[in-house]
Amino acid sequence: MSSTIKSRLSNSYLIGEIFGMLFFGVLIDRMGRRTGIVAATAFLVLGVVLATAAHGSSDLGMFWMMIIARGVAGFGAGGEYPVCATNATEASDETSELRTKRGFLVALTTDFAIDLGFVIAGVVALIVLACYHQGTSAGVWRVSFGLGFVVLHGFAMILSHIPSNIGYGTVINCFYLPGCLLGGFLMDRIGRKQTMSLGFMLWAIWGFILGGAIQPIQTVFPLFVVMYGIFNALGEMGPGVATFLCAAESFPTPLRGHFLGWAAAVGKAGASIGTEVFTPIQNSFSSTEKGQQAVFVIGSAFCVVGGLISWFLIPDMSRELEREDVRFRIYLEENGYKYEDL
Repeated sequence: MSSTIKSRLSNSYLIGEIFGMLFFGVLIDRMGRRTGIVAATAFLVLGVVLATAAHGSSDLGMFWMMIIARGVAGFGAGGEYPVCATNATEASDETSELRTKRGFLVALTTDFAIDLGFVIAGVVALIVLACYHQGTSAGVWRVSFGLGFVVLHGFAMILSHIPSNIGYGTVINCFYLPGCLLGGFLMDRIGRKQTMSLGFMLWAIWGFILGGAIQPIQTVFPLFVVMYGIFNALGEMGPGVATFLCAAESFPTPLRGHFLGWAAAVGKAGASIGTEVFTPIQNSFSSTEKGQQAVFVIGSAFCVVGGLISWFLIPDMSRELEREDVRFRIYLEENGYKYEDL
């Protein structure tokens, strides 16, 4: 597989996600939350089915079918972001007891669920590879596609490296889970923006440590895996889980889907741009170690900026979603609009 095709396979899913976030954010405010859930799931299932059945008269034709299928799947997966976050936030507003646990419940049903999927995906890939005796036949990726995970490594990497890469990736992804749970707990105890700011700052401190001592740390690979796993956990503890709830509580019900979808799309676009930018930065240094060191230091500096922005610009919102709805209704009436028309 050429680097161009690999890039298109990756980007098709990402682009599909971004458009799905924007589209379904508007859809659920116009046609209802249930409609959004059903439609997003339908697109996701359709994309997975098409990817599993991908074929063509040539390898290039098959890859193009996979690219389109991944775009469809990404469109559905992107829709799940505003749909699930909106539903989880509003469902936890029914009683005062649920409101006190909203942070943990939203974290559990959004970011924790996503990260658990990452872990299960890695386990599934390892099981499928073991069933095929570490072979890279078409059955491996078709079964993996059908089970909701894509083993792209099989096309691009040396066979003996596949299990170890997926295995280490799965171990690192496991660190996301406690970070999500801790973040959900802290949001209910110290507040949303406080949790986000704390997570950003701890993330930055740990990143500076990793960046400064990356050379001796990498000589003991299990130590690097653990420290990098903690680095990821801190990211999930703060901005990872708090982003969903900060966005959901900041907007009234008629516009919640719109702005949640927009926030998710901007975040996803920023993540992809960051990935593209950091690669040339790393390659611009004389050695791989210095490049990695620079990436950690620069990324940690951005974490400090994120922590300051979170603390000073994100408002402390009421735990009762209805209060923001009332404020919005008053604003509309004062400007000659009817709340019921939205």
